[in-house]
This record gives sequence, C-alpha cells and structure tokens, in this order.
Amino acid sequence: MSRTRVVSESVGLAAAATLLGAAFLFGASSAVPPLRAMMVEFIALGGLFLALAYGAPFRRSPLVPVLVALLLVPPLLQFIPLPPALWSALPGRDPAVAIDRFIGGLEWRPLTLQPNASWIGLLALLPAIAMFLIAIQLPGRARIRLLQILVGLGVISVLLGMAQLATRSASLYLFPDSVPGLPSGLFGNRNHQADFLVIASVAAAVLLRIAPRRAVLEKTIYGGLILLFAAGIFASASRSGMALFAFALFVGMFLLFQRYLTRRLLIAGTAACVVVILLLARSPVVLDAISRFSTLTSGSSRYAIWSESLYAVSSYFPFGAGFGTFTDAYRAIEPLDLVGRYYVNHAHNDFLELTLEAGVIGILSAAVLAVVFLGRCWTVLRAKAGDPGAFIARGAIIAILVPVLHSAVDYPLRTMALLVTVAMFAGFLFPAPGERRRPDSNAQGAATAGPKTIRLAVVGALCLLGLGLAGQVGLSRSALARGDANAALAYWPGNAAAAVAAAESERVDGNFENARNLAIRGIRNDALNHDALRVLGLTELARDRPGAGYAAIFLSAGLGWRDPVVQRTVFERGIATGDYAVAARAGDALLRTGADQSAIFLGLHQIYRDPAGRAALLERLSARPGWSARFLETLHPQSIEEGLVYVDFLRQLDEVGVLPKSVDPQAYVKGLLTSGDVDAVVAMWRRIDPQAQGDPRIGVIDGNFARFNGSNDRYAPFGWASVHNPAFIATRQPRSELSQSETLRLESYVGEPTTLLSQLLALPPGDYRLSYAVRPERNGSDFRVELDCLPSGRSLARRAPDISESGDWETIAFDVTVASARCAAQELRIVGDRTPGEGSVAAFDSFVITSVAE
Repeated sequence: MSRTRVVSESVGLAAAATLLGAAFLFGASSAVPPLRAMMVEFIALGGLFLALAYGAPFRRSPLVPVLVALLLVPPLLQFIPLPPALWSALPGRDPAVAIDRFIGGLEWRPLTLQPNASWIGLLALLPAIAMFLIAIQLPGRARIRLLQILVGLGVISVLLGMAQLATRSASLYLFPDSVPGLPSGLFGNRNHQADFLVIASVAAAVLLRIAPRRAVLEKTIYGGLILLFAAGIFASASRSGMALFAFALFVGMFLLFQRYLTRRLLIAGTAACVVVILLLARSPVVLDAISRFSTLTSGSSRYAIWSESLYAVSSYFPFGAGFGTFTDAYRAIEPLDLVGRYYVNHAHNDFLELTLEAGVIGILSAAVLAVVFLGRCWTVLRAKAGDPGAFIARGAIIAILVPVLHSAVDYPLRTMALLVTVAMFAGFLFPAPGERRRPDSNAQGAATAGPKTIRLAVVGALCLLGLGLAGQVGLSRSALARGDANAALAYWPGNAAAAVAAAESERVDGNFENARNLAIRGIRNDALNHDALRVLGLTELARDRPGAGYAAIFLSAGLGWRDPVVQRTVFERGIATGDYAVAARAGDALLRTGADQSAIFLGLHQIYRDPAGRAALLERLSARPGWSARFLETLHPQSIEEGLVYVDFLRQLDEVGVLPKSVDPQAYVKGLLTSGDVDAVVAMWRRIDPQAQGDPRIGVIDGNFARFNGSNDRYAPFGWASVHNPAFIATRQPRSELSQSETLRLESYVGEPTTLLSQLLALPPGDYRLSYAVRPERNGSDFRVELDCLPSGRSLARRAPDISESGDWETIAFDVTVASARCAAQELRIVGDRTPGEGSVAAFDSFVITSVAE
C-alpha cells in the first residue's frame, strides 16, 4: 500500500492554530494596515514551507493542485507584459492609452491596470492557500482541536463586540475602518462579525454532535455557546447575519442531527423556539435588529452600485481590469449623481467584483471551484455519517456556504480572517489522513520522515522569494503610511503611491523637474493613478505651462469626481473660459464630497448670472443634489430683471419636479411686498403674465376663477395658487344648468387644517368689504375664507358677516380694515378646516373686494 507524507499532528496543528489566530488578530478587516497584513503573510509562508517541505498535500487528492492553481494562476497571468499594440486594444484601456500618449508614448504594460494593487491582492491569498494545504493533512483529532480554537475565537469576538456596544469606546476596536458604537468584535465590519459568529455556531454544533454521549457538561457548554453566538448575531443588527444564521440552523438540523429529528423532538423544538421568540421580542436590541429588515430596499445604494458595476464589467470585459483594481476602476466610471462623501471600495457583490477584476478567467475559475465544491459535497453527503470526520465535513459544507452566499450582497471573503476560515473548512471536506485505510506500523514513519533535499531547496527558495516580496510590499506600504515616501520607494521601487507622494513633496519644494519625473513614474506603474496626473498637472502649471497643466488636470478629472484639488481647478477653469457645463459638474462634485459650500456657491452665483450657466445649473439641479435647497436660498434678486430671472428659474425647476419643498417662490414675492416694493412686484407680474387682468392693489385677481387651471401657479405672482396634495381636488364646472359661467368646486380629504387656495394682495390701508359666493355640497361648512396680514400672518379683524341665500348658493360678505402698520401685503386663503372620513365638498365663485369708500 502506498504511503502519503503528511505533516506531523502537533506541528500541523500548531501551524494552523498560529495562522488562524494571526488572521483574526491582524487580518479581520478588508482594510488591514500594511504591517499587520505582512505579519499574517509571513506566518502563512512559514506554514506553506512546513506543508510542502514536510508533507505532500498534493498527493492527498488530485483536486488539491487544481484548487491551488485556480487561486494562483489567474492573478499571475495578469502580470505578463504585453506590447503596446496588444494591451492598448483591450477593452477599457482608452483612458490609459490617452494618458500614456500624453506623458510620452505607449510602452509595454501588463494585463492589470494597477500592478501594485494586484500584487497586494495576490499576497493576500497566501494565508488561505497555506491554511488549506495544512488543514488537508491534519488528522481528525487535530481538526477537532482547530474547531475548538475557532469556537474560542468566536467567544472572544462576541464578548469584545458586546463590550464595544456597551462602552462605545474607540480603543476597543482593532481596525481603523470600524464604526464606533457597533459590535464588530475582532472585525472591522459588523456584517463580517455576524458571518463569523454564524460559522462559529456551526463549529459549536459540530462539536456538540460529535461529543461523547455521556459528556453532558460538554454538550451543555456547546449548546450555550450557540445561544451566545446567536445573541452576538442579533446584537450586530446584521440582516444578512440573521438570515444566514436561520439558514445554518435549518440546514444544520438535517445534516448534523437528522438522526434525532423525531416528531416529538420537532414539536418540542418548535415550542422552545416560540418561547425563545417571545422572550427575545421584549429585547430592544433584538427588536432594533429585526426592524432593519423593514428598510431593506428603502434608501439602499447597493442596487445603484450593482448597476454601475455591471457597466464597468461590460467596459473591461472579457479580460478585466486586474485584481485589486475595483476601487479605481469603479471610480473612473462612477456617475456624478451617485457621488457622496463616502467612496465605493467594493461592489458589495463579490461575483460582480471578481468579473470586473478578472474577466472571463475569473468567471471560469469560480465556476470550476463551484463544481469541485459541489462534487465534494456530493461525496460527503453520500457517505454514512457515523464518525466525527463525517460530521466535521458536513459542518464544513455549511460553514463554506455562509460567506459564499453572503458574497452576493457583500465582500466577506475580502477579509483574511474569513478567507482563511473558509480555506480551513475546505481542507476538512477531504478525508483526514488514515480515515480511508487501516493504520499500519509505517504510518508514524510516513508522518515524520524528513524531506528530500531537492524538494526542501525548491520549497525553501519559493518561500524565501515570497518572504522577500511580502516584506518589500509591506515595509513600503508601512513607510508610506508614516509619510516617508522616499523610504517607501527604496523598499519597493514599483510603489506608485509612494512615487506620487515623493512627487508632491518635490513640487512643494519647487523641484519641478524631479516632481514631473516622479509623477510620470507613478503613472507608468499605475495606469489609473489620478493622483499622479494631478501632481503632474499642478507641476506644469507652476512651470507656467498651462496647456500641459490643464490637460493633465482634465485627464485626472476623467478618472473620477472625488479629487477636490482637481475638481476645484476644473471648476475655476470652466468659469474662466465660459464652459459652464464643465464648471457646474465640477461644482456639484465638490459639494457632494463635502467642500466648503460658501466658497463654491460664490462660483455658482457667477455661473447663474449667464443664461448658458443657468441651463447648466438646471441640468445639475435636476439630479436632486443635497445642496440644491441651500443654494437656491442664497439667490437674492436685487432688481426686477433679476427677480424675473429668479422666478423663471424656479418655474423651470418645478416643471421637471425637482424644486425643493423648502423653496417657495412666493416667499420672495412676499418679501418684496412686505418691504413696500408693491409697484415693482406688480410690474414684474405684468412681465411674467402679459394677459393678466386686474390690480392686486385694488381687489381680487380672477375672482371668478376664469383663468384657474388647477395647477399650482406660484410664479404669477398674483392670482390663485393651489396646494400640491393628492387629497385635494379643484375643478371648474358650470354654476347651473342654465348658466354658462363657471365656478370652482373644491373636494378635500386632507386630514388637518390646510390652505387649499390662496392669492397675494397689496391693498393700501383702508376699510374694505370682501364678498364671495359658496354652495355647500357635503360638509361644506368645513371650508372657511381668511384674509391675513403679511408678514405677521395674523387674520384681519372683521365684523359679523352678512349672509344671503339665492337657491342653493350663499353670498357671504364681511368688512375688514387694513391698518397702515405691518400690513403692507395680504394673503387671501381658502382653508379646509377639518375633514371627516367622507371628505368635504363645496363650490366657490365671485370673490370681490371693494373699498368701503366706494
């Protein structure tokens, strides 16, 4: 019988435990600091040396080398240099081609647009590969120990998360991307914490299932830990975590405890679940977590991110943009309407992100991995579940599915900790050494025999090469994080970000030639390096070369909206050259990303003064940016001409349905009226509506509603204006069957006192009589007519009304006095006072105001 070399149990367990612990302590985030990532990679390379030099993992199964190749080959292929004629013809390379031509011509480039990011992504795979190759060689007893270690890490993480939730202390978080106040435990993200706790609960369930029958205390502990992990999942308020926990609970019952699923147990389990739910229903933490499902679709930006990611996929398909390039590849195609203070660092769908970065080869690799996984699942589930190894393999199926399913809406496998955990369970899908054959006297010798010299030399050389690369990248990134760009370049000459930082330092010091060369170096090392283009552009502008400077700045602007220096330069250049469409977009980008509003508004006011500028602003405001209301509130017309422009601008915004509710065009008119500029407002009204008749200084405009068309005409500025409310209907109809004159019929279902129709007046001081006709139809007394002073809003004092009837119509008249003080303008309103369930209906006609002196 042939023998397969494996790492000894103690050495393999120690290596796996060390790697697992390092991954959780240093790599449980998608934004791991460079030195921490380097430490995990160093430990992984040590584990790889042990697995390959002192074992033979590739002989465990023919699938093992296939799986490793599927992880390593796609990213390695992206580093193959391509001639200019070839790479420039690939989809999505047009911006890189334009940039290369600008800086001096096309050169050989690899398939990946950002080799730096791809190297970092490739190194991040090493811990997972090392864990898989170690785990596949571990015997059953060591696998159990590793599950216990994983459960222990789960306890630490959930307790740390509860402490974070209770204290909200930033010192309890391990990663800079953590959000204080949320229970993320050992992770930088609460969703990834929830994923891990689901996996830890699966591990605890496996340990519960394989514990000896009489080990009551051990079983009780594991059962209690499952409840503890459940509490941690609900405390995280992660919707995906809660859903995946329910999935794992359901599948785990059938895969791990099918033997015990009797009718009596199902009834008892259901009753227990009901009791637990009733108890949890009183917990505010649980209620808050469950309430998040009601906001699953409201306000979510993931659908928009997915849509734009699909567009990016189509732009780079079929070869992709390169591993690790999503952030800048997405930034280059991100629509301005989706730009905000926070940038998109992942697609929140790892399958989309993989397709964008790796293209067809990534899809094929993922498909083959899925086929291998399903094949192993079929083999595991067909085998009789009797020994611990079988239950560990069944638990591994669930543990792997949890983050894979979550990857459809997030990026859990972009964290080293979860990727290493999945790799460990992937190793557990394969039989442990000795499970398929009887032990013999040579087993120990096979486990401890030393490596052959040639293999030791080859494996050692490869691991040393990996150590050198990981150290070079890690130390360079760490030096750059400290602000030492020159040291970063010394460690790793290909570090594009370090080249840009050094170029910026040289530019500030006035060494423009050095700055230019370093910026170009950064571009050569990173085809999507918008920072390098910015530094290059500013350097050329400082050298009094505006043509080259602005060209570089605009090329940088073409790679995204989020660089404030670039967009500010584009904004000012657009205003100076009269390219208001470009300036308006740059101003919008600046305001969306948190720039100082007052400074940008000054430039937007300059754009607003020009008709072409207003058209450009209208296009931007049509996208409903968050700054629109504040900007419109800063527009203060200083003349009749400016007032006409202002009102017309608001009218255009209203016509396309984007005028903010807080911006009322009549507020401007009221301000003019109350300040005494009555003649100016009337003149403006005549200009806006040449067909208008009457005079608001004398009486009601359109008292018979002859020109009322049911719209909210807030721009006249005189005449009737109606409220925008679907619970209110205003229609014109004949006064009677024998009359051709029309009246206005109001039908209101508004649930509170509301002004339904109104118009502004500018009556001079004096005594007046207001009269109108009304025909109540249903709850008609719910309507009332008010005449108020502006700006105070107080109702004008009136004497008892005179009421006369003619058929089913009533004519109501009352006298009012307009005092000279604080009543420069008035507002005539028809108010729906209260509305019963069946609504209120009445018709109005013949509004007239006459001076008592007449």
